[in-house]
Amino acid sequence: MSKTPASAADPIEVEIPEQDHDHDEAGEPLLDKLEDLGNRVTDFVVERPLTAVGIALAAGFLLGRLMR
Repeated sequence: MSKTPASAADPIEVEIPEQDHDHDEAGEPLLDKLEDLGNRVTDFVVERPLTAVGIALAAGFLLGRLMR
């Protein structure tokens, strides 16, 4: 069984532009939590790709049924 190259599993990095005006630093912990969540999701998908696809299919099915 071949492993996925490391570059294929690298998360996409998004740069958040600096604002010219003063910003509230209360949002900083939220950004840190979102980044941590993104890293955890990426690790989960890399470690268990079939489970991740199953969860995505189930969530899509349920959302589709709710939107009907």
